Amino acid sequence: QGIEEVRRKAATAGMMVVSISPQSRTSLAAYFHMSPWDVMGRLATLFRLARLPTAKASQEDEPLSASPSPPCPVYVVDMAVSEAITLIEAQQEFVDRYQAEGHPALPVLASHCPGWICYAEKVLDKEVLPHISTVRSSQQIQGELVKTFIPLHHSRQEFLRQWRSSTPLPFPRPPTRLTQQQQQQQQQQQQ
Repeated sequence: QGIEEVRRKAATAGMMVVSISPQSRTSLAAYFHMSPWDVMGRLATLFRLARLPTAKASQEDEPLSASPSPPCPVYVVDMAVSEAITLIEAQQEFVDRYQAEGHPALPVLASHCPGWICYAEKVLDKEVLPHISTVRSSQQIQGELVKTFIPLHHSRQEFLRQWRSSTPLPFPRPPTRLTQQQQQQQQQQQQ
């Protein structure tokens, strides 16, 4: 997708959230001989400017004027947190499988790409499927973090303050762990 595609979609969006993976940031930093944090800052600026209303001129000699609708909020967030959550969850899944009697479904096959899982389910033998990790990809976890967290806060300052705070963020767990966690919370509330 190019910047024009981003502009087209952003024109109708009420809010724009762009997640930048550590791999993309580092690759661009190496290519442009910059630090990864400088790249992150420049990408944030690029996506914020991409959301600005498109300038139009009614006649050639008139100055450019912006469209009347103001730009929507733009959040550019790093995916490092979701990557860390994915690694921790994958580690725990491996330990759980290893400690299970008879070591079922080892080795564990994992991928960062949700598309690979879809491909594997359609193409690979049924004997391979139990070996595929049940941990959500970092992209899926990032999507859940964004969908859960951003709507709770309307101002950008509040969003950034909460994102950086030491309070644990709600993040999705595999369904069995989520169910166990909810049951424990309900039992604690009943006591």
